[in-house]
Amino acid sequence: MKREKLLSVAVGVLTALVCAALCACVLTLYASGLQNRAETGSAFAPIFTREAVARQLLWVCPALALWLIAVIIAGAYNEKQGKKRPAPGRIPIQWLPMQPIREASKTAVLRGALYAAAVLFIVLGVLNGGLHDVLVKAINICTECIGLG
Repeated sequence: MKREKLLSVAVGVLTALVCAALCACVLTLYASGLQNRAETGSAFAPIFTREAVARQLLWVCPALALWLIAVIIAGAYNEKQGKKRPAPGRIPIQWLPMQPIREASKTAVLRGALYAAAVLFIVLGVLNGGLHDVLVKAINICTECIGLG
């Protein structure tokens, strides 16, 4: 019970750390982008550039990797405990059906691999200019469909 509580506290702390790091990353990017606009004197200078986003994400990646490892370890530990199903009518809201240990570890590995792939594709999309493309498409939808322009 003590290890389970320690793991859940560690995952919670790391989740808060990753959220704080991402918020700091966005605020730093926005501040540097506004400073860039003020220096150039152009209202159309980009706030977010690929290089700036890549520099900021390098600071977040270690915290994200630690969080992902902690989530996988906590999930594998909880599934190895083999907790019995509660009596009917007394099932907690957060209860999920337990799987056998062999399948549970495969599920944890698959879940971790999918998280890693999702983060990788988000980073690659930002570095590839996908952020700008999505913004341009959103602007076009608003101006064409709704008729703002």
